[in-house]
Formats: sequence, structure tokens, C-alpha cells
Amino acid sequence: MGMFDKILKAEESLFKNVDALDPHFVPKLVPYREEQQRAIADAIQPLFSERNGKNLVLHGFPGVGKTVACKKVILELEEKTDDILPLYIN
Repeated sequence: MGMFDKILKAEESLFKNVDALDPHFVPKLVPYREEQQRAIADAIQPLFSERNGKNLVLHGFPGVGKTVACKKVILELEEKTDDILPLYIN
């Protein structure tokens, strides 16, 4: 048996969802980050009443879900209204 006998065909993949490898991918559900997403949403809630929201600085260890939690809230905000322009700065 040669080293290349088990090569995947073009329609086959090792991954269930290849899109999840994209750096801009945001999953439909962000488990274990509901409390943090609620805190972000509470900080921007006053914007709906044309008042100033709160400034946020997200910090923590790499890979714990800061970016994806923030992006998920931004996506929901974009679906909710066009009057507020969300801006993400990394």
C-alpha cells in the first residue's frame, strides 16, 4: 500500500463545515458566552433611545471567545436596526 492510496477525492473533505475555518466565521450559537453577550448588549442598549452607550474593553486569555461574542452581538444589532452603525476595532 502506497502513501497516496488514501487521497481524498474532490467531493470529499475531512471537515464537516469548511466555512468554519474562515477567520470571519461566526457560528449561529456561541455556547458559554451568553452572559458576556448580554453585558455587551446592555452597554449598547441606550443607543436605541438616542442616548450614549457605554465604552467597552474586552480582555481575557486568547481563544476564550471575546471576538466571536462581540461579532455575534454586532450581527444581531445589524439585523435589529439600520439606525445604529456598529463598528468593530481589533
